[in-house]
Amino acid sequence: MRMNVQEKKRIVVVLGMHRSGTSALTRALVAIGAGVGDNLLPAGHDNPKGFWEDKDFVTLNDRLLAVLDASYDSLALLPDEFECRSDVKELLLEAVLMLRDKLAGNDLFALKDPRTCRLLPFWQLVFSHLDLSVAYVIAVRHPLSVADSLGKRNQFPTRKSLWLWLQHYSSAINDTNGMPRLFVDYDQLLAEPQQQLQRLASWLELPGHDHDEAIRDYIESFLSADLRHAAYSSDDVLLCPQMPALVIQAYRSLLGATSASEGPGFDGEWQALSEALRQQREMLDFLQQYDRLYLELKAEFKRASDELERASQQLEHERSLHDDELDRLEQSLVSAKGELSELRQQAQREQAAIRQAGQQEVNRLQARLSQMEQELHTFRNSKSMRITAPARALVRLMGSASSAAQAKQSLHLASAKTGQLLDRSAFILRQEGPLAFCRRTVGYVGRSVRRRLATRKAERYIPLATAETGTPPLVSFITPIYDRTDVLREAIQSALAQTLPVFEVILVTDGSPAATMAVVEEFRHDPRVRIFSYPVSSGNAVRGRNKGILEARGRYIAFLDSDDIAAPDRLEVCLPLLESGQADVVYGSWRAKLDGTRMIDGLVDGQVVHSPDCDLDMLLKVCVPCQSTVMVRRDSLLEAGFLKPRMEYREDHELWARLAYHGARFKSIEHVLTDLRLHAGNNELNFKDNDGHWEGLLAREYRLQGPRPKKIAFMLACLGISGGAAVVLRHVSMLMEQGHDAFVISLGDDGDISWFGNPAIRVYRLDELSRCGVGNIDLLFATFWTTVEWLERIPARRKLYFVQSDERLFYDEAAVKAQVAATYQQDHEYVVIANWIGDMLRSEFGHETVHYVPNGIDPEMFYPDSPLQEKDPSRPRVLIEGPISVPFKGMADAYEAVKLLDCEIWIVSSSGRPEAHWRYDRFFEGVDHAQMRHIYSSCDILLKMSRVESFAYPPLEAMACGCNVVLGEVRGGVEYAQDEVNLLKVGAGDVAQARAAVARLMADESLRERLRLAGYETVRNWNWEASSVAMTAVLADTQEDNYVASQAPSGSLLDAS
Repeated sequence: MRMNVQEKKRIVVVLGMHRSGTSALTRALVAIGAGVGDNLLPAGHDNPKGFWEDKDFVTLNDRLLAVLDASYDSLALLPDEFECRSDVKELLLEAVLMLRDKLAGNDLFALKDPRTCRLLPFWQLVFSHLDLSVAYVIAVRHPLSVADSLGKRNQFPTRKSLWLWLQHYSSAINDTNGMPRLFVDYDQLLAEPQQQLQRLASWLELPGHDHDEAIRDYIESFLSADLRHAAYSSDDVLLCPQMPALVIQAYRSLLGATSASEGPGFDGEWQALSEALRQQREMLDFLQQYDRLYLELKAEFKRASDELERASQQLEHERSLHDDELDRLEQSLVSAKGELSELRQQAQREQAAIRQAGQQEVNRLQARLSQMEQELHTFRNSKSMRITAPARALVRLMGSASSAAQAKQSLHLASAKTGQLLDRSAFILRQEGPLAFCRRTVGYVGRSVRRRLATRKAERYIPLATAETGTPPLVSFITPIYDRTDVLREAIQSALAQTLPVFEVILVTDGSPAATMAVVEEFRHDPRVRIFSYPVSSGNAVRGRNKGILEARGRYIAFLDSDDIAAPDRLEVCLPLLESGQADVVYGSWRAKLDGTRMIDGLVDGQVVHSPDCDLDMLLKVCVPCQSTVMVRRDSLLEAGFLKPRMEYREDHELWARLAYHGARFKSIEHVLTDLRLHAGNNELNFKDNDGHWEGLLAREYRLQGPRPKKIAFMLACLGISGGAAVVLRHVSMLMEQGHDAFVISLGDDGDISWFGNPAIRVYRLDELSRCGVGNIDLLFATFWTTVEWLERIPARRKLYFVQSDERLFYDEAAVKAQVAATYQQDHEYVVIANWIGDMLRSEFGHETVHYVPNGIDPEMFYPDSPLQEKDPSRPRVLIEGPISVPFKGMADAYEAVKLLDCEIWIVSSSGRPEAHWRYDRFFEGVDHAQMRHIYSSCDILLKMSRVESFAYPPLEAMACGCNVVLGEVRGGVEYAQDEVNLLKVGAGDVAQARAAVARLMADESLRERLRLAGYETVRNWNWEASSVAMTAVLADTQEDNYVASQAPSGSLLDAS
């Protein structure tokens, strides 16, 4: 081979499949004088004599494969002309600089990495730019030997290894056509090393005798029989059932090239092989997807196996502890039996004395009872009791009515409710039959009984929750909990074991698993413990600590993590400094408890660490107090604000600095206050690599007011699917995102809110009020007229009525209308979703101040999306939506309007099914909120004929999804609806006019397009961000709240950053 050695740098590129002898071949090149640099990959157990690959070269190849969404073992073919892609070209300059640096000082440089076979088009651009003289040495090894080696090292299936073998050689050969190249058989190199090295040196025009010593060392020290783990003959490929025919053809061609020069048809044969391989692209893509799935499942299995092993070890450890505890208890039992025998004898003596005294008291009471029964008998049979019997019966009938007018109204109301019940019963009998009617009747009676029992339980609990129960605790321990099930019980018990009994323990669970919740529930009935739970984890402990501060009744807050152990004298040691006014924040020493999963330089198990006194200057440099030793005045937290949710890391450090900034005095105690567990599960380990970011954030944050979350409850009459309930749940979600403690109180005993799609929302029923704590609610919202009476029963700092419609419009009976109107007369704050509702409350009921909080629509939930079924342009699809079982929702009118039109009819109902004679193409019942966009996107026109709506969400949702709307006039009004602008309006209940409007839209495509574009614009103007800002203004009712709101960014009341 002739190479220009004077003008160009020389480079030898070693090509070949993984495990095909490329390492041995590269080492051979070193023996005859080639350089490989000094930054090689270290030897491994699978290649103990070294890979002879440059680290930087391999790393760049891996990055290049990642850009192409591939890896070294990807079965899928790389894209054609991938080297021309812009994201690939971004790596060219880096590759040129790297290779130029490595070539410095080397007359002949050897470069090896099997990945290069598939990436040659990229590297050939690099070689060309550097004007290198390039030669290629291609290592050839029997495909079955390669498959065996990869199966042993990587557990690759044989078929995968064979297809990879073919891909590597196809790329290597076709991309080096017409270039200097030499094929070397790996088995021949092992069998005849001297001849093969001489062949290499001669081909490269190197003086082989100049390197006799290096060649001898290579043959004697590097090459050995154990480098060949399998010996196959060339004909063995015919005996393997998994061997692709293309691989057999390719291997035979390569054998000829290693034993002699390339034949005249060699290049054409490999071009044909490459084309045949391309025809397998779809199969290889499928195998690649299958391979990835296999690897994911394998990793998941490994994780599960490891977890099972850890659980087994933990179980064995616990069993050992239980055995030790059993031995101790057996010894205690023997001692206790002796004491019990003595106590029994004493109890028998005392019982005899009590029995004698008790019998005497019974005799006295029996005599008194006989006397009173005789007096009662005489009174009941007196003349006056017989004369007044009818009047007493009438009073019982009228119930608690205090006047004739109220009694009359009660009778009318009962009559109206009975009429409604009869109408509803007739509808169910007609639609669903007698069996369904009986089943629903039983369910109705059961729900009524359960509701009455829940109401009575709530009525008993609320006075107890709000009553003064003696001296409040001086200290509130706060423990946020996710898991740490193995050590949680010990942490809680350490708080309960304090020598000063002046505390409460607040446990806040945060999406905790069942095993953890079981441990927490063990303490449910301890009067010193209060438990609050969130159903979905927030990801860190900030929410739990803030919830604890919000609920705390103590003057001082003591933080304790769920895996730490408080010293029994912690309160006894710290309280004097706080009570005497010497400090506002007290903290102290801690003892390290290492479980072996995390090592910290300079720290050993049992070591005591003392935290010194500190001030603001020191706190800005280092986090001095250990959180699980800290006690702080609650008033200081109310002044400076609680922990900030946006500080996912160093949130305690920022709080200490902010407290100091606001003047809080810090004092340290040289006394062990807590045993601190340090383990691999500590959350701060997730952020250590980016510590500088959080230090910078702390430096900006500590001067800014912290959050002061409010406790906010919304009362829902029931949890079923409805637009009004969806609006309430949206506000709860947004308030939770702002950091408020918002939740729902359900007056109904059945249903759930899974249809809304936010499992983080907490829902408490009336018999569960003890779990949410009703003694300190900041804002309590009634959301329907039947929930207003509970504004009087449940205490709250502010009581508001969230009015979403004139609910009198929902009823025909005068008595029920009057009862609804009575709720609008009460002296509460009012919040409305529409201006016409506010006008009604002002003009008819004299309420001057009414808060306006407009509704919005979620663009991430409602937008044009994939249809459930493709549309037919020749036959439009009309959607009618609403509860069929509620007459004023107009579903019957909507069906009458479209039944004769040449269109498809889709029906969505949240309650009730279509009549038997109705014609429809698809029917949906109880649809999840998020699925509605697919239904809207599947339809051309929504016909909404409801006669009463509060806001009318479905038309706005349909507009957002590109569906045209025909809307019947409703009592009250729909603020966003503009006739002939974004929809078509028809008269209330006017079937003929609705039919004409739908037919007009069906016939006029330009009208549909104009209304659709206007609908998109309408949707952009009705968004939840504006609603959130308006609700924030409602919450900020005091000077303090207005200050906090002024410090917050748009859309956030709490995170004052």
